[in-house]
Amino acid sequence: MNPSKVIFSLTSNSSIAHYFMNNLRDTTLQAHKGNFRQNLKKIGYLLAYEISKELSYQDFTLETALGNKDTKKLEEFPVLIPILRAGLPLYEGFAEFFEQSDSGFVGAYRGEYKQDLQNKLNQYDFDIDLLYTACPNLEGKTVILIDPMLATGKSLVKTYQELSKQKGMPKELHIAAVIASKEGVKNVNEALPHANLWIGDIDDELDKKSYIVPGLGDAGDLSFGEKV
Repeated sequence: MNPSKVIFSLTSNSSIAHYFMNNLRDTTLQAHKGNFRQNLKKIGYLLAYEISKELSYQDFTLETALGNKDTKKLEEFPVLIPILRAGLPLYEGFAEFFEQSDSGFVGAYRGEYKQDLQNKLNQYDFDIDLLYTACPNLEGKTVILIDPMLATGKSLVKTYQELSKQKGMPKELHIAAVIASKEGVKNVNEALPHANLWIGDIDDELDKKSYIVPGLGDAGDLSFGEKV
């Protein structure tokens, strides 16, 4: 695999992405679950378009009603893999852009906090429980891992490592998130140096429980309701 070549943020330049990001973060708007999911989906559109610029294309002649047009087409559609459940609305945006893609699904979540084991940043430690996978063969494929919140990066790193063992080694990896922490970006870049990171916005901090600050809250709960 090639070394890491992209760490991209939608909000590094002024664009309509700020509008959708602001809508996601605004607590006065978050109460409407449908709107929250739609804004995640729209960020998915924007990130999918940006990622599409880095994929491989081939020349193609298209026959139209009045003649031929020399154009380009994707050499292959990427495999889309959302991390459940929070990744589903973001995934929908990717799936509408990459409409011929195969998809895999992963259920991963944080285990119990180990409050007596704090790391050097004074954050409670925790493990990632990976309980469900349904995924096509990934050997030699281009893969997009989709998770709205890149906090510590543990779930994304563990998901990729397990999938590459079970389903084959992808040739190219893209990671898409709506909000990341600086620490999470650093951790993923160190653990997966070949990965391309595509992010809506990057926040400075994590709190003691490794939630992104200021972040937006729990994307899964805001999309689908609180867990019990």
